[in-house]
Amino acid sequence: MKKFVLKRDVTTKECDWLDNDFKKGDVVYEYTDYTYGCISPNGKAFCDETGSPFFELPLNSVELY
Repeated sequence: MKKFVLKRDVTTKECDWLDNDFKKGDVVYEYTDYTYGCISPNGKAFCDETGSPFFELPLNSVELY
């Protein structure tokens, strides 16, 4: 899995589908399994180190680690 780092904070206020806020510097991993069409064109699927569940983060909030 590719490792990404948050370039900025992403809050549940901005992305109401998230269960928790993400802070600048947090590490997430690219999710490459099926997303069943629920990721928008402005986002990408990510997960934590366990690999599941996946969640969407805005493309402009992450960069390769």
